[in-house]
Amino acid sequence: MTDVPRYKRCIVLLADGSRPDVFAELLAKGDLPHLARECAERQGFKSITSVFPSTTGPAYFPYLTGCFPGTCNVPGIRWFDKAQYARGPLSRSPRHRSYVGIETDLINRDMKPEIATLFDLFPKSYNILNAVSRGVLPERNLTRWARIWLLYYGHLTDSWRFVDRKAHEYLKKAVKEDFDFIFAGFPGIDEYGHRSNPREPAALEQYRFVDAAFGELVETLKADGRWEETLFLLVSDHGMSATHSHMEIFEFLGERGLKTFYYPMIHQRGCKAASMISGNGMANVYIDINRPLGRRMVYEELVSTHGRIISDLKSAPAVDIFACQDSRGRVHFFYKGKEGIIEDVGGNFHYSFADTDPLGIFDAPVILDSTSALEATVDSEHPDLLVQLSQLFKSPRTGDIALSAASGWDFRKRYEVPLHKASHGSLSREHMRIPLFSNHPLPDVPMRSVDVFPFILHLLGKDSPELIDGRVLGGVNG
Repeated sequence: MTDVPRYKRCIVLLADGSRPDVFAELLAKGDLPHLARECAERQGFKSITSVFPSTTGPAYFPYLTGCFPGTCNVPGIRWFDKAQYARGPLSRSPRHRSYVGIETDLINRDMKPEIATLFDLFPKSYNILNAVSRGVLPERNLTRWARIWLLYYGHLTDSWRFVDRKAHEYLKKAVKEDFDFIFAGFPGIDEYGHRSNPREPAALEQYRFVDAAFGELVETLKADGRWEETLFLLVSDHGMSATHSHMEIFEFLGERGLKTFYYPMIHQRGCKAASMISGNGMANVYIDINRPLGRRMVYEELVSTHGRIISDLKSAPAVDIFACQDSRGRVHFFYKGKEGIIEDVGGNFHYSFADTDPLGIFDAPVILDSTSALEATVDSEHPDLLVQLSQLFKSPRTGDIALSAASGWDFRKRYEVPLHKASHGSLSREHMRIPLFSNHPLPDVPMRSVDVFPFILHLLGKDSPELIDGRVLGGVNG
C-alpha cells in the first residue's frame, strides 16, 4: 500500500493540442496568472513526453490507464485488423475503425477489457468531453449525449470557443459535487491550431481561457475548503506543428498497383492495401489485405514481395520515419537512409545499427531499460523513439508499416475538411513534447504521459494496477 494520501480527490484538465513552449511563452508574458501562481511557481510545470501515435484518443490512454496505445490494442485514431478482415463481413470483432465521427465511443469497447481506468478506480468520477470513458457511471458522464453534437457544431461553425465554454460549464457543475476524480477535455487549442498554425491568435486565446477556467475552479474549491486536499493536473495529449504539404498514402499505393482501403471510402471492393491515418502525421499501412492468412507482413516479406514500393515509401519526402517488424519480432526503422533495429527483451531495449546511429545519439549498439531509453532520447528530434516504436508493434492491429511524417508534411488532404494547416501524430519533437502542470511539485526527472497515472494514484493513496507501462518516479512525496 502507498503512503498516507496527501490528497482526497483529483482533477485533470486536458488542453488538447497544447504545447509546452507556448505555455512557457505565455507564462513569461504574465498571461496565465492562475497556472503561474498555483503550479509553475511551485515546481509544478514541466515538459513531458507523449506516445506514438501522438493523437487524440490513443494519447488519452496514458492518463486514464497508465498504458501505451499498443498495450491498449488501439494503435491509432483509425486502424485496420487484417485477421478480422480475412474472416469476412461475418467477423464478430471489428475489422476496421475510425474514432472520428459516429464510431468515436467505440474506443471503450475496442481497448483491452482487462485494463482498468481511473474511472474504474474512483467510484465518484465525472467525465467531460472525453470519449475514453469506460468505467464512469452514465449519469456522471456529463457530456455522454452532448459530446458528439458539440464537436459537430464546432466543426461546422468553427466556434470552438463556444465548445470550450460548454466544457467549462460542465466542469463547474462537477466541481460542486462530492467527487473524487474529474477528467475534462478542452478541444479549442487543437482545433484552432489545425486551421492555421500552433500560435494562431484564436488558439492562444484558448490557452488564456483554460487558465481562467482553472482560476475559477481554484476559487470555488478554496471557498469551501477543499482546494488543499485536491490534486490538480493540466496536461495535453500531443503538440502540433505547421503543415505546408500533404501526401495521400492511398494515391501513392494506387499508383503502384495497390488499390487501397481508407476512410471515408470503406466500401470499395478489390482492395489490396489499407491506409489508416492518425493526426494526420502518422499512418498505419497494411499490405496484401486480401490474403486469407490475415496476419502482419514482416519486413522480409515486404522486401521480397513489394521491394520497389517499400523503397519508394522509405525515400518519399513526406516520410520521416519508416518502421516495420521482422520475423524475430524486432522493429526496424529507417531514417535519412540509415537503419536502426530495436529488440525488446523483457523490458530492456537492445538497439543496434550497422555503421552509424540513425538518431545520431549512440556511438555503438546499446542495451537500455525504459528509463534510460527515455533519458537518452528525450532532447533529441524523436523523443522516446525506441520505446514508442516497440510499444506500437505490440498491438496486432498495428500496420505492417508505421509511418511518421516529416516536418511540414502530413498524410491526409482530399477528405480532411477543413484542410489541416497544422498537424500532429508523428514521432517528431514538436508533436511528442507536451506540458504537465501540477499543484504538487513534480519530480525533476524525465517523464512520460503514462507516468501521470501512477503519480495520481500514489498521491491519492492507491496502489497502481499490475502490468501498466507507467512508473512511480523518485522525488514524488506523498
